[in-house]
Amino acid sequence: MAPRSFSELDLASKRVLLRADLDVPLTPAGGLTDTDRLDAAARTMRQALDRGARLVVAGHMGAPPAQRKNRQEPPPSLEVVGSYLAEKLGRDVILADEPAGDGARKVVGDLREGQIVLLENLHLAPGEVGCEEAFALALASYCDVFVSDAFCTLHHRWASTTRVARHASEFATGPLVERELVNLAKLTTAVAKPYVAAIGGIGFGGKLPFLEKLLTQANTVLLGGSLGNTFVRARGGSTGRSLTEEDKLPNARSIIRKSGQTGGDLRLPQDVVAAAGIRATDGRIVQATQVPDEAAALDIGPETVRSFSEVFSNAHTILLAGPMGACETSEFATGTIELARAMTRVAGAFTVAIGAETTRAIRSAGLADRFSHVSMGDRAALEFLRGAELPGLVALEP
Repeated sequence: MAPRSFSELDLASKRVLLRADLDVPLTPAGGLTDTDRLDAAARTMRQALDRGARLVVAGHMGAPPAQRKNRQEPPPSLEVVGSYLAEKLGRDVILADEPAGDGARKVVGDLREGQIVLLENLHLAPGEVGCEEAFALALASYCDVFVSDAFCTLHHRWASTTRVARHASEFATGPLVERELVNLAKLTTAVAKPYVAAIGGIGFGGKLPFLEKLLTQANTVLLGGSLGNTFVRARGGSTGRSLTEEDKLPNARSIIRKSGQTGGDLRLPQDVVAAAGIRATDGRIVQATQVPDEAAALDIGPETVRSFSEVFSNAHTILLAGPMGACETSEFATGTIELARAMTRVAGAFTVAIGAETTRAIRSAGLADRFSHVSMGDRAALEFLRGAELPGLVALEP
């Protein structure tokens, strides 16, 4: 059964615990570099406040302690997030000094109408990633209604995503999650064909099940970025110092064989922009299979952009998931941005972009508003598209 919708809830005078997506990148000095997720979360908060809710917001920022490069360094505080939201909403945002405990309980207990309580970074509590019942009970005690609106967390078995709902009197999906589900479903059922998917970025291991599923759904799959490098290497090409996943070469060869057996159209870059490293101010165009030993492929080349864009021209559904190169630097973002621009020129096509780096690049180019849907889901979106069960979504079923 479908989860209950946010729009169905009576929020007047009720304490609402909103599980929001607050995981935004910070500058070395601790400032915000990208506020898109916070702006989206603020829209949900404003809706809840307008309907009379007494709002408690919970979210995380950064990796859990066990996954941080320096495990002794704690996850960052949400203080900068609270300041931004207060200015954005024109409301007092009171930051609790902990995610759960006596201090958080007191702040929530003192919450007045029109105020917002922001719980401190959930990753500061071991019970979050540990999915501990006691921590979920503590969070649930702060609310009458629980709203899950952080789609990017729904593939995790965390306390705030899978356990809080069972202890709340009422629970529902938030508007951002609902929007993701409606739009991503258009890539899984009754997909308008031809369907073309351009897949890039790193993390082949995480994308492997998605790629295998995609080859049975899409008419054409185009590969770029580190993913494309790995496939070029698997086909015997010379990739120099390009980022590849050597341990995944057998998987890449298996996918290449399967695409041939099923008639799937799998295409790799023809040319790339090669340079010594991402700090280079420019690169040179070389064949994707002939990257010099001292260089790395950091973007797809102009011929690849042209040929991939031609494939888009007749498509009715187009997906861009992952960058075509090192698009965190402007010198090597051209391929990603030009493919995104080509997608937006296809009249009547349903166009979707997935992935933090990808969406950041298209927003910086002013293209985001031309897409049918820009997902904030990352891994959760890919899991949904391959048909995997999202634990955080299952937890919201009636």
